[in-house]
Amino acid sequence: MTHTDGTVSIRVNGEHRRVVAGLTLAELAADLGLVPEKIAVERNLEIVPRSTLGQVQVEDGDELEIVHFVGGGMGASRIVPNRFADDSAAGRAFFTDVLGLDLAMELDFISTYCAPGHHGAQISVIANDPSGLKPDYSVGVDDVDDCHARAVAQELEIVYPLTDEPWGVRRFFVRDTVGGLANIVEHRTS
Repeated sequence: MTHTDGTVSIRVNGEHRRVVAGLTLAELAADLGLVPEKIAVERNLEIVPRSTLGQVQVEDGDELEIVHFVGGGMGASRIVPNRFADDSAAGRAFFTDVLGLDLAMELDFISTYCAPGHHGAQISVIANDPSGLKPDYSVGVDDVDDCHARAVAQELEIVYPLTDEPWGVRRFFVRDTVGGLANIVEHRTS
C-alpha cells in the first residue's frame, strides 16, 4: 500500500526504508550511490535479471538484498604501469633502495615491484615482452575471459589474442579508447 506521502515501505539489506512509489530498482540503486550495471538484486527471494532493473518497480513490503561489485564488475585487483628498459632488473636499486618497494615478481623479461602491504600498488620494468609488444599498463582481473568478451562486444581492437602463457597467466592485449595498449591478465593457480 502506498502511504499518504506517496512512499512505500521496503527493506534493503535488512534495513527499513521508505521510498517514492513507482521507483525502479535501477533508480533505487542510483539513490543508494550504486551503479545499476554493477549490482545483483534479490527481490523477495528471487533474483532480478540485471537487464530488467530499469523496468521493475519497488512495491510496498519488498524485501531486497543488493550486492554491489567493486572494480568495474570484472574484479580488477590491480593496475600496473609498465616501463621498458634493455634490462628488466635495471631499476632494482631505485625501486627497492630509494622507494622502498619489494620485488614482487621476476622473470627473465620482467621485474615487478610493489608497495609493502599494498600489493595493488605496483610498477613493472619490462625488457622484452614475449608478445613482441609494449603494453602501456597491465590490469589484473578476476575473469579475463569475461573481460575479453566485453572488449570484443564493444568492438575494441584486440592486439594480442587471449593466450595461456607458460608462466601461469591468461591474458590478452587490447587498444583502449584513448590509444593505450592494455595487457589484461588473470593469474592462474595450478
